[in-house]
Amino acid sequence: LKKEMAYVYSCTARNTWVVPEEYVMSTADELAIDRIISPVAQDSFNDPKSFSRFVHDYLVRDIADAFGGNMENPAKAATDVLRDVRDIIRYAIDQGGLTPESHERFLSGWCAIINRIAVGPPKERNIETLALMEAGIVSFDIGPAPTVGFDADKGKFTLTSTKFKEPYTEYYDVMVRAKIDMFEPERSTSRIVRNMLKSGVAVPYQNGPFKAGGLNVNEKGHIIDSQGQVIENLYAQGNIVEGSNFYTFVLPRPNVNSRSIYDAGYASMTVLNAIRARILAADSR
Repeated sequence: LKKEMAYVYSCTARNTWVVPEEYVMSTADELAIDRIISPVAQDSFNDPKSFSRFVHDYLVRDIADAFGGNMENPAKAATDVLRDVRDIIRYAIDQGGLTPESHERFLSGWCAIINRIAVGPPKERNIETLALMEAGIVSFDIGPAPTVGFDADKGKFTLTSTKFKEPYTEYYDVMVRAKIDMFEPERSTSRIVRNMLKSGVAVPYQNGPFKAGGLNVNEKGHIIDSQGQVIENLYAQGNIVEGSNFYTFVLPRPNVNSRSIYDAGYASMTVLNAIRARILAADSR
């Protein structure tokens, strides 16, 4: 993936497209991709203000890159590679294509990277964030990877820096957990999911010992029950099968036979064909 991104970055920057098989990733190209993949890891920060300046400058550059477009701006062309190869990644990952160890490492590492640099947020949100920073409303002074706590004496939540030379703590009245969890069947509050698990109609998906999340389905989206039997007339699609499948919650893209549309079409046509077959059978009698 890094070499694919470096190839597009290099060719876009030079406006010259070399034969892919002849491309050799240079140190400069690799460093450019490393900075895209993990920008914070490339810098050290002495204090809150230095990190805030980094975030501010990063947003300015990123917004400028976004307005350059994904055809002419090298950085955005490189990140778009991760969107273009998504179906190839699915082919490698779906239905336990990776070992349990690799599967866990991919979902905890690369999946988060892809979501951050190739999916969102849109440039308009970054423009708004930059404006709020410059207005003094939004602050990133706490730095990367802070620890969360609660001060009982003050009755306030705390965030404590972990990356500065001297620890730095800020206090807050309200904390919002602004994170969407992946679907974990055992923790679902859905009555239909809980009943399906209880009755054995459905089971959580596991890749060996690794619990990847989602319900267990086969390559066609049919539910697999607790006995390992495929239920031919029961389908599960979308975020609830994120585990056996990869990237099920992506929105359809123009001029692309998106996976979500394909899967829904297959299930719909199978159901309609089954109904049609029953009607024809009834008519023949």
